[in-house]
Amino acid sequence: MLWQHFAHTTSTKMTYKGWTITTREENSGVAVDYTDPNGKIYVEPFCFRTQEGARTYARDCIDLKIRQVARTSPMTVGVTQAVA
Repeated sequence: MLWQHFAHTTSTKMTYKGWTITTREENSGVAVDYTDPNGKIYVEPFCFRTQEGARTYARDCIDLKIRQVARTSPMTVGVTQAVA
């Protein structure tokens, strides 16, 4: 059963810029999810060959999301308009 498979997976957690990165060993490789400081979970639909590869990908995604938020923040928009 599928739920039994997940019950036996090994997961590890680490923190990066206030976000939590969770990796899991699965039959097809290493899966990764990351959670923002507000508790929103981002699930990636594919697996990696190594824990480090999964963590590197998650860190890149987190950096991208942080940049996206910074670009759309009302404070950033005001500063950009004032400079322009």
